[in-house]
Amino acid sequence: MKWIRALAIAAGALLVALLVFVAVPSPIDPLPYEPEPGHPLDGPFAPNTVLRRAEMIADGRLDIPEDVAFDSSGRLYTGTHDGWIRRITLSEGAEIVERFANVGGHPLGLIFGPDDTLYVANHGVGLQAVAPDGSVHLLTDSFGARPILFADDLDIASDGIVYFSDASAAFNNTTLDAGPPYLPFDMLEARPHGALYAFDTNTGETSLLLDDMYFANGVALTSDETAVLVVETSRYRVRRLWLSGPEAGRSDILIDGLPGFADGISADAGGRLYISIQALRSEILDRMLHPQPWLKALLAKLPQTFWVRPRRYGLVVAYDELSGAPLGALHDPDGQRVFSVANAVPHGDRLYLGSLSNDAVAVLDNPFLQ
Repeated sequence: MKWIRALAIAAGALLVALLVFVAVPSPIDPLPYEPEPGHPLDGPFAPNTVLRRAEMIADGRLDIPEDVAFDSSGRLYTGTHDGWIRRITLSEGAEIVERFANVGGHPLGLIFGPDDTLYVANHGVGLQAVAPDGSVHLLTDSFGARPILFADDLDIASDGIVYFSDASAAFNNTTLDAGPPYLPFDMLEARPHGALYAFDTNTGETSLLLDDMYFANGVALTSDETAVLVVETSRYRVRRLWLSGPEAGRSDILIDGLPGFADGISADAGGRLYISIQALRSEILDRMLHPQPWLKALLAKLPQTFWVRPRRYGLVVAYDELSGAPLGALHDPDGQRVFSVANAVPHGDRLYLGSLSNDAVAVLDNPFLQ
């Protein structure tokens, strides 16, 4: 009968498609991984709606403004997905948004030096400096013969040394072009492809400080500059490298078991760390997928349309920079106002939030100073 023949053809086609799917190499070579339990969203991290108080700066006029920085005149700068650094002047309720410099690539991390030079960690380009007149200079894009493909975040010390991360040498816009998201592949593979570098603005020398990191992301110096902190996004933790004192040169884990996929990290003068959480953790990922490398390898073959999107959520968590003890959290539980937070930058008595998804910079009074 015709329907039997049609069913047989469909089954045969499905079998062929399945065999092809299994035979095609996976884009990742995963390892098993059993994550530490995450800090629960209770106690100091109990849900609230504080982030819904945020106001929006340049609402609808910014394309993925991940980080913010301020010059000596108090003007706000952010990098956008189109390769531009935009300068925003806020005065008596008015916003003046202008193009400041075209740095190319995807500018992720921004920090100003004492002479109003803007340093940029630029994905696909390297570490750049932008002079006050907007002229752009490449400082470094390699360490010896090793290219720096995913410059992600940075901080600058008072002695002129810029500390910056290279998130993943394996999954970036050079190795994947404009293809799948870089973090999911790096996270599923569970191999260390990241690094922390230092660039000395006095000598022009680039140094490798930490290697074999798990998606090295946000970077911040402690308030006394005795250590530099680096977020390892796919390990839910913050690594600390001591720069001075009896532990100088040693690294350890300051915070483990973050409640989600952390992105940026900032420190204030009071010893508080602000860590932005771009998405909450997934029990399916942590308990079902990570222990099974073969399953992760198959999953990575699927088109992105089949991937489960993370729940919209806005979250910034605060920790003590010395002990790593949790201090509090700011939430927008269903992402009504703020979600996919990429950076939380304290400036004055306010907190400025960059995002992986919003088209504005969010700002609110800093609750930790009240």
